[in-house]
Parts: sequence; structure tokens; C-alpha cells
Amino acid sequence: MNDTIDINTILNLPEDEVNVLAVNRTDDGIVNIFIEKANPICFCSECGTRMHSKGVYVRKVKHPVLNGPYAGESVLNVEQRKWKCPNCGHYENDSFSFIEKGKQSTDIMPLMILEELKNPNVTCRDVAER
Repeated sequence: MNDTIDINTILNLPEDEVNVLAVNRTDDGIVNIFIEKANPICFCSECGTRMHSKGVYVRKVKHPVLNGPYAGESVLNVEQRKWKCPNCGHYENDSFSFIEKGKQSTDIMPLMILEELKNPNVTCRDVAER
């Protein structure tokens, strides 16, 4: 079985949106997962012209699914591109459906908190400590 499919399934990442480039674990137990946009073509939202890439930068985003006492910490190293339209000069950055702009963790964190709060035996303090 392909490692990319397994990682997309485990992390609940959209396969049509993300390519997993590599996965490695550092000596201090941090799992680094390197991902990029599946379709590296961008069209201007202002005029519809195909945009030109102005370079790639790596954004580090925490993903709590693999975090735990045995798994260590998992970090998504998201390769994002900055795009410029040659026609109108409009700039855009790659966006991902599971990461909000300016956030340092994926959108799954609030869902995990809500899921834990459904248990009547768990207090808000217990969830916050975890």
C-alpha cells in the first residue's frame, strides 16, 4: 500500500488537495510531515490569467491527530507558493481547506475539543489540560 494514501487517511487530509512529499522523525520525537498543493497551477481571481510563482515558503502547522504520549508531536511542513498575476499584478498565496489563514494548527483541533466535551464525565478543565 502507498505511504501517501495511508498518511492522508490517518491525518484526514484531502487527497485531491495535498501531496505528501516526505515523513521523518527527529531524534527528539517530532514527526515532520512535508506536504504541498496537489495542483500547482493558479489562475488570477481578478482577471482569470494564469499566475506566475514567486517562490515557495514553508509554513509549520501543528496537527494534533498523531500527538500523544507515544507518538510525540507531529508538525505539518506546508510548502506554500506566492503567486503574481502578470496581467493585473494581483498577489495570492496558496490556501488549504484544513488550515485557516494565520493559524498555527489545523482546523481539526476545535472538532477534537468538541468531541471530548460530549463525554459527561469530562470537565472543561480536563480537556484544557490535555
